[in-house]
Amino acid sequence: MKTKLEKSLAALEKEAVKKLQQFVQIESTTGIEQKGQAFIAELMKEAGMEMDIWCPTDDDLKGLKGYDGCGADNLGDRPNVVGIAKGSGQGRSLILNGHVDTVPAGDLSKWIYGPYSGHIKDGELYGRGACDMKAGLLAAVFAYKAVKDAGIKLKGDVQIQSVIGEELGGVGTLACVGRGYQADGAIIMEPTSNVITTGEVGTMLFRIIIDGKPAHGSASYEGVNAIDKFCYVYKEIRNWADEYNQNSDEKKDPRFKNYKVPCDLSFGIVNAGTWCAMLPEFLTAEGRYGFPIKESVASARKLFEKELERISQQDEWLAEHPVRVEWYNVAWEPYDLPASHPLVTTLQEVCAEAGMSTEIGGNPYGTDIKYMNDMNTPAVIFGPGTIKKGHFVNESVPIKEYLQAINILARMIVRWCGAVE
Repeated sequence: MKTKLEKSLAALEKEAVKKLQQFVQIESTTGIEQKGQAFIAELMKEAGMEMDIWCPTDDDLKGLKGYDGCGADNLGDRPNVVGIAKGSGQGRSLILNGHVDTVPAGDLSKWIYGPYSGHIKDGELYGRGACDMKAGLLAAVFAYKAVKDAGIKLKGDVQIQSVIGEELGGVGTLACVGRGYQADGAIIMEPTSNVITTGEVGTMLFRIIIDGKPAHGSASYEGVNAIDKFCYVYKEIRNWADEYNQNSDEKKDPRFKNYKVPCDLSFGIVNAGTWCAMLPEFLTAEGRYGFPIKESVASARKLFEKELERISQQDEWLAEHPVRVEWYNVAWEPYDLPASHPLVTTLQEVCAEAGMSTEIGGNPYGTDIKYMNDMNTPAVIFGPGTIKKGHFVNESVPIKEYLQAINILARMIVRWCGAVE
């Protein structure tokens, strides 16, 4: 016989899918999150939550740990949304956190159904942000709605944080920290294929500068081509990164078994030259550097800088003109929550009761979990979809996983916060 919660969950499935379609149809690229936030705020209000809506400013964030101004464009006009459901007392509090912003759609011609279509085919819902992470964010709202509709009174408080600016460093969650939001536990609904994720490698962004010696294109032998030097540096640093990964603890950690390269290093932007018939005087290349949980940002930077120094010393030109490195944007410290923590074991119990996997996973990219750590709020990552589809053309999320996430989060709210008898 179905419980009241199970009946409530079954009753809202169609609405939950319809609202996800509508949510994905709203463009909410980082910096223009307003319409997406208005949509999610209305759903929280309909679920009976108290609302805290404010537009963080640069002054609000200055001085907070981890803030370097990144993602601050148009601050003061981009709302953070927090829905709050007060419990009766004597229960544990829970934060459900997700970001409303998405990366840009890119080349529209490459999208089969259009980036804001919300099209459904073969059990997948398509569109920018479907996976990363509108499905996860909306799952939290419908999970609470299911609990409320079932008439369950909670002992502990529930917060649903819909934040701005995660894709550029996390100003929205940082603003929540600055506003004093914390709890006995938190779940960030990033896409993990509904696997409970307790460990996250560190991540930072870098820029390297390589000097060349300009010369006319017809006399290139008189100069030094910065592009040639970058090709050498790229090969060497990639070889180092491969060896670094093979020897890392994450390579042996079963939580990262689904990721070929847990601590990936990649380049995304390369710029050189001012004239096609002239050797470039310098080259800049920007990339992303993942590093193991055991390392700190400071120690990981030293390792990277030391390796660039070694690479430079092996080349006659670079030995005299060493590769320079700049660190910019926010850096994501690693995170690791013990498997024995009550937040983990409780979520495992809930998953087991729902007939889902209790597996524990690891995360190869940075999330807002670092800010939860700064506020001494233990957190895990758990949500529908896979990061292997996030940021990609034709991004999609399995509807089955989305509905499963609603089910698990609803049960977790009741189990963690406690129900009034």
